[in-house]
Amino acid sequence: MKFGGSSLASAERMREVADLILNFPYETPVVVLSAMGKTTNNLLLAGENAVSYGAPKASEILELAVIKDQHLRTVDELSLDKSIVSGILLFAPLCSWNASAVPLALS
Repeated sequence: MKFGGSSLASAERMREVADLILNFPYETPVVVLSAMGKTTNNLLLAGENAVSYGAPKASEILELAVIKDQHLRTVDELSLDKSIVSGILLFAPLCSWNASAVPLALS
């Protein structure tokens, strides 16, 4: 089973996906989750804007802040422990931003 996009766009939708998966109690489905709704579009836009406007730091790219806020809001709405994502959020700013690689990804 693969879910992504609009089926993972909000906490409510994630609960629906979880319920669907739980409808197979006697099977062991393989579950693949891709990006939440609008995440891929925002990542592409972030790359385009970084190249177009020369943002030297990831923290200066608005779309990345939007993605982060969406994920943190969803963690809150699902009443999950924020430490689940804190390691990822701490690591992300340490990742190098190579704007010259973005056009290859967008082509």
